Amino acid sequence: MKRKLLFTLVCALAVLLCAGTASAEESYAVGGGAIRVSAAGVVTSSDKSVTDVEIPAEVNGIAVTAIGNSAFKGRSQLTRVVIPDSVKTIGADAFNGAALTEIVMPAGAVLEEGAFSWCRYVNHITFTGDGDMADYTDTYTWSPQYAACYYNDHPLTIEIQSGVKSVGAHAFHSCGQLTQAKVADSVKTIGASAFEGCSKLAALPFVRYADSIGESAFRGCSGVAGAVVVKDGVTEIPAHAFHGCSMQTLTIPDSVKTIGVDAFNGAKLEEITMPAAAKLEEGAFSWCRYVNHITFTGQSAMADYSDTYTWSPQYAACYYNDHDLTVEIASGVKSVGAHAFHDCGRLTEANVADSVKAIGASAFQNCSKLNSIAFVRYADSVDEYAFYGCSGATGGAEIKDGVTQIPAHAFQGCSFQALTLPNSVATIGVDAFNGAKLEEITMPAAAKLEEGAFSWCRYVSHIVFTGDGDMADYTDTWQWSPQYAACYYNDHDLTVEIASGVTSVGAHAFHGCGRLTEANVADSVKAIGASAFQDCSSLADLSFVKYADTLGEYVFYNCSGSTGGVEVKDGVTEIPAHAFHGCSSLQTLTLPDSVKTVGVDAFNGCASMQTVTMPAAAVLLEGAFSWCRAVNDLTFTGKGAMADFTDSYTWSPQYSGCYYNDHDLNVKIQSGVTSVGPHAFHSCGRLLSADVADSVKTIGANAFQGCSKLNSIAFVRYADTIGESAFYGCSAATGNATVKDGVTSVAAHAFQGCAALQTLTLPESLETVGVDAFNGCAALASVTLPANVTLQEGAFSWCRGVSLVRFIGKADMSPFTDTYTWSPQYAGCYYNDHDVSVEIAPGVTGVGANALRGCGRVQKVTIPLSVTHIDANAFYDCSTLYVYYAGTEAQWGNVTKTLSKKNPNTLGNTNLIMNYGAASLLTVAAPDGRALLSESVALSPNALAFLIGYDANGKMTETQSRTVADDLAFVVSDPRTAKVRVAFLIVDTLAPSAAPLQAKLS
Repeated sequence: MKRKLLFTLVCALAVLLCAGTASAEESYAVGGGAIRVSAAGVVTSSDKSVTDVEIPAEVNGIAVTAIGNSAFKGRSQLTRVVIPDSVKTIGADAFNGAALTEIVMPAGAVLEEGAFSWCRYVNHITFTGDGDMADYTDTYTWSPQYAACYYNDHPLTIEIQSGVKSVGAHAFHSCGQLTQAKVADSVKTIGASAFEGCSKLAALPFVRYADSIGESAFRGCSGVAGAVVVKDGVTEIPAHAFHGCSMQTLTIPDSVKTIGVDAFNGAKLEEITMPAAAKLEEGAFSWCRYVNHITFTGQSAMADYSDTYTWSPQYAACYYNDHDLTVEIASGVKSVGAHAFHDCGRLTEANVADSVKAIGASAFQNCSKLNSIAFVRYADSVDEYAFYGCSGATGGAEIKDGVTQIPAHAFQGCSFQALTLPNSVATIGVDAFNGAKLEEITMPAAAKLEEGAFSWCRYVSHIVFTGDGDMADYTDTWQWSPQYAACYYNDHDLTVEIASGVTSVGAHAFHGCGRLTEANVADSVKAIGASAFQDCSSLADLSFVKYADTLGEYVFYNCSGSTGGVEVKDGVTEIPAHAFHGCSSLQTLTLPDSVKTVGVDAFNGCASMQTVTMPAAAVLLEGAFSWCRAVNDLTFTGKGAMADFTDSYTWSPQYSGCYYNDHDLNVKIQSGVTSVGPHAFHSCGRLLSADVADSVKTIGANAFQGCSKLNSIAFVRYADTIGESAFYGCSAATGNATVKDGVTSVAAHAFQGCAALQTLTLPESLETVGVDAFNGCAALASVTLPANVTLQEGAFSWCRGVSLVRFIGKADMSPFTDTYTWSPQYAGCYYNDHDVSVEIAPGVTGVGANALRGCGRVQKVTIPLSVTHIDANAFYDCSTLYVYYAGTEAQWGNVTKTLSKKNPNTLGNTNLIMNYGAASLLTVAAPDGRALLSESVALSPNALAFLIGYDANGKMTETQSRTVADDLAFVVSDPRTAKVRVAFLIVDTLAPSAAPLQAKLS
């Protein structure tokens, strides 16, 4: 209305200025008639017959600047009009209802209301000029330009000629018949809603010239096909700019920073090239259901998006897509934005350039058809949920060296088969690979796995751990440790490789990995943490233990499938509690001398273990070898004493490995070991042999007690001390027991119950034989003991097989007290099943009081010349006793005898039968103490005994000699000697003094 008022005022002014002239208007001939132009340059009217009007730019030197209201209204024959660029205004209803088919008009002219209304035949409009096209307002009353289109019955072509700078806002709003727009490259601006609703417009090639595009500029251009290229330099695609367009390809330059709300909503785009950095506002590409390829360009980071209740803009272009989609992120782009492709269920391929260094949170979340994520190898960082739910991604994923964290849920639910994580990764977040279909994993040992990091990875068959340091430790809580979860729910057998450089296996690392069959562990691994392989029941081999300096508690607990041997490294000081508990298939064990302690139940239940080598000094805690029922070979090593064990209500640790044994056991105690510890083999009922080195100087209390199958205790000859009950109950030990010279006492019960021993040799150094020391040695046939030894109660009780007792030494025989409990010596005689000969060796100076009192089975006593006195009751109640005195009757008379008060002339024995100058005791022992010969021989005082040894081929190996005055005791010295012969000669004549004797060593 303001423009109409202005026009009226201008016309009135013109009339006043021209007052007095001949005429106020000038007619101007046109096709079919004339038009009239006012002196003010306004076209005021036209003939009704006009058909083709070309309005002049000036009349009589006056520029034509306007077309008046209704000037051509209703001109039914007017088909063409050319309006010069001088026209600035086209008035209301100026061409309303005209039959125009072609219009040429200045782009800058202002069209007033209804200027071209009901021009229903227009098919071509040309816009001219050197400036901007006028803008229009889309009000309830339609914009003037719109009216010429909306009620048009013919397809319309527009041509905007060179020089025009812009397409005005709403210029062609709702021109439903507009099919073609030829726009010169001079057009740099396309106004808001300029082509909105132009549903038949076929192409928008002119977009590529525009520096700016207004909101809704092409909204609803549903007929547009082909390509749209946005000009480089444009910074924004405004809201709804191409909403509902049908073009197939779109190219947006890197200059674009923002793509507005619903900018391409519903567009039928198939291919898009766009800047990665552009910020997409809500719905920017919503309902673009035909997109099959997007290329992202630029030299910077991709924009991030927020995944809100209203989906992220990028997401909308994927979620409602009817076609599989491929994405190319071109070289130069630095990142994939957060949520960029969140839930793009049709995204099948992403070709990502190596310039992409960051992948944002949820960037590809739920891209369930994405076939590969190999491009992740370029990224310096990957954010949470980046590939969550990429269930179609196969092949491999290799994380770039330098990445320090795999965040929570980053690859949860992915389907790729191979994963390579660099040593730089320090943390693998919660559920990072939960449910992934991984088959092979390479990962840094030091990486800390948070809860569920590899949960439900049920297809893993091989894991390689790398790095130059310790593996992370894990806590076995009610919620399983992260590493464990990848094993426990595994459907496949698993092999693990811990590569060179890794220095430890973390606590609980493979706890409960029941499908773990093989662990190839490098020799760089020096520590294996607590429960590291606990319950790995299929693990076949533990040979890698030999590299470890330390082992944790429960480290191999229940590795029941592990066969072969375990060799612990020299330098290890402790086998912790339960370390190998339940390793029921292990066959051999070697522990170094460095081990000081074997913990509680350390090898409990190693039921197949046959051979054990261990340090004698190691302290075995309760149950250390319990239920090791197959051990048949046990070797003790070291340089020192064997550990002591306590026989408590809970049996000693060493004992438990014997008592429940299903196999006979052989023990070897190697040279260097100096003792057998107290209770060491207590009640080892299956202990068959003990090969004990001569370095063993102490045999502790109860050391072999109850070893009822032990076949020999000949090694006792090396010991300086023997503890109480040391061999108590060794009922199968045969042969000889020789106590070493220098030993001063045999402890109580030391050999009690050694029912199969045949010979016993006690040294002259011995001072005491303890209570019941040899009680029950029922097969003991020959005993040599020092005359002055003190025998405590029951020392030889129930030794019912003794046939020869020989007293040696250079002192008086000990006296014995006849108490209500019989004297110790007596007990070995009274309950005897055999006649007994007693030999008192040369050097003994006296027979003690009560020495043989009551020994009813003693038939013969040999007394040497060295005896100078016989004490009271020495032979009391020895019925029919033959005495062989080495001297003459006169010499016998010089022996001091403490006579019995009851029988003063018979030494307490009424049947004493004397023999003078007769018998001497000859003994020959093997190198191991076994008795080869023990015979009484009648020799003259000047007789000489010769021992000659021979090897198996009859070649002489050694000779020895003794006189009657000497102790006729020989010990074979040459190990080659296989048999011996003893001859007796008179010194003066060299005539035989007695028949020769001989014996074999085996």
